[in-house]
Amino acid sequence: MLRMEMTINENKINGWLDEVNNDRSKLFTEIKNSSTLGDKIKEDKIRSLDTITRSIMAYRKILIKDKEKNIA
Repeated sequence: MLRMEMTINENKINGWLDEVNNDRSKLFTEIKNSSTLGDKIKEDKIRSLDTITRSIMAYRKILIKDKEKNIA
């Protein structure tokens, strides 16, 4: 059986999640400190970051299942 070596590992995934969380925190802070009505774009960015986070976590779950399958 051919075993494919993946270049994306849990450390990279955790790094991406940290970056997304940092960006999300900055946007929340900007919205909290802002009094303008132009925050719609920032709110859209936060929703997009949430979508990215869910996708990354789903991929991490798949990698973990594959890793466990290969160990067993």
